[in-house]
Amino acid sequence: QLGMAHERLGVLAQSRREWDDALASLQEAIEIQREIQAPLGEARILNDIARLKLEMQNASEADLFAQAALAIAQAFGSATETARSLYVRALVALQTQELDLAERFLTQAIAADPNNAAAQLQLGNALLAQGRTDEAKLQAEAGLGHSVEWELGAQTQLTIAALNSDDTRAFRQRLKQTRAHLSNAAEQHRVSNDFLRAIELIIETLEGNA
Repeated sequence: QLGMAHERLGVLAQSRREWDDALASLQEAIEIQREIQAPLGEARILNDIARLKLEMQNASEADLFAQAALAIAQAFGSATETARSLYVRALVALQTQELDLAERFLTQAIAADPNNAAAQLQLGNALLAQGRTDEAKLQAEAGLGHSVEWELGAQTQLTIAALNSDDTRAFRQRLKQTRAHLSNAAEQHRVSNDFLRAIELIIETLEGNA
C-alpha cells in the first residue's frame, strides 16, 4: 500500500507538471516494489517513469525505462505489461518521428494484448499520418463495438479517413455519428475528461470542413 501511495503521489505531481517531485515519488515506489519482490509492479512504474520522461521531452531516457519495463514483463510472462511497454516505446518513436518503428512496436503491442485500446488507436493514428487511409479504415473498424473510449476513437479515425478520401457524403455521415458517440460518452462518464476534450477539439476542427 505504501508503494501504491508513492505511485499515486507521483502521478498527481506529474499531472501538475511538477517533474522533480513526480520522479522522486515514482523512484520511491520502485524501491518498495523491489523490497517486496514485485517485479511486475516495478515494470508498471518503470513505464510510468517512461511516460513522465516523454512529457519532459527526454525521449532517449524514456525509451531506456520502457526497455527495462519490457525486459521484466517478458521475463515474467505478463502480456498486459509487455503490451504497455511496447506502447510506450511506440510513443517514443512517434515523438522522434520514427513512424515505421512506432508501427512495429504498436503491432507487437497489439499481438501481445489485442485488448490494448490505446495501442489499437495509436496504430490507426500512425497509419493516417502516413496517408495510408485504407489501412487506417480497416484498423479503425476493428475498434467498433468495443469499449466506449476505443469506439469513440475509432469513429473519429473513420471520420478523418472519409475526409482524406474526399468522400463528402461519407464524411458528413461519419461526423454526425462521431458527434453522437461523443455526447453519449460524456453522458455515461466512462471516458476520461482529457480524452473527451481531445476528441471534442478534433470534431470541432472537422466540422469546419463539413
